[in-house]
Amino acid sequence: MSNAIRAIFSRKFLINFIAALLVLALLVFGGFKWLDWYTGHGDTITVPDLAGIKYTELDDKISEYDLRVTIMDSIWDHDAPKGVVLEQSPEAEDQVKRNRMIYVTVNAFGTEKVAIPNLEDLSERQAIAKIKSSKLQLGDVNYKPSEGCCYILGWDVNGKQLKAGTLVDRDTKVNLIVGMGMSKEMVSVPYLIGLTRQEAKEVLFNNSLTIGGEYFDEISVATQEDSLKAKVYKQIPYPGKNSALLMGSGVTLYFTLDTTQIRIDHNLRDSLSVKRDTVQNTP
Repeated sequence: MSNAIRAIFSRKFLINFIAALLVLALLVFGGFKWLDWYTGHGDTITVPDLAGIKYTELDDKISEYDLRVTIMDSIWDHDAPKGVVLEQSPEAEDQVKRNRMIYVTVNAFGTEKVAIPNLEDLSERQAIAKIKSSKLQLGDVNYKPSEGCCYILGWDVNGKQLKAGTLVDRDTKVNLIVGMGMSKEMVSVPYLIGLTRQEAKEVLFNNSLTIGGEYFDEISVATQEDSLKAKVYKQIPYPGKNSALLMGSGVTLYFTLDTTQIRIDHNLRDSLSVKRDTVQNTP
């Protein structure tokens, strides 16, 4: 047996070799233990439900669980308060490691903006449908003489003409200007005494007319809410069997909350209603 082989199988070599294996095993075992400790292996935390919590309260809420939180995105939900959590990831009840980041989506703090749609050359019906589908509201409809009939001539918001694509608050009222054609067709003036502004507007619209000037009794009507409840006590022109206007014309209305000023002529109102029904039912 050579000296090299004797050295390999010597007692001293075997002892050193076994010692080295033990040290290596201890290092590997210790490394795994340290890794378990460092990563929190087997030590998980149940993610709390953050839905409905205000963004200003998130840090205090999440610190109780030894977790972290950050706002990832914001969306608009008109049924929820502004600034509260709507979604989260990981979700509630999920098991995560200590110090894990929780990403949340909160309800937007501002008012949702939408674009004014392009209403040019649309029919009145198409324009109204497009306004409503764009998360906007229909305001006043005003008629003007034009070569074409029942097509959009223009639009405005609070009297200001806005180009298509302009961003405005959701539910903003868009007023329409509709061409009524070159015909000089006359329409009867409807009876509006005792109606609210919204009711009068609908009646006028159905009769191809619009609200012209409008005046509110300053004594009884003091707030915006009052103006919604106020009723017509005077109109110009006054309705009658021979009272008529060009299609698209405006009727001037006067509003009040003082019921003593509202004197309804039931006979005139009923006679005009019967007359309209007769005309509509004539074959």
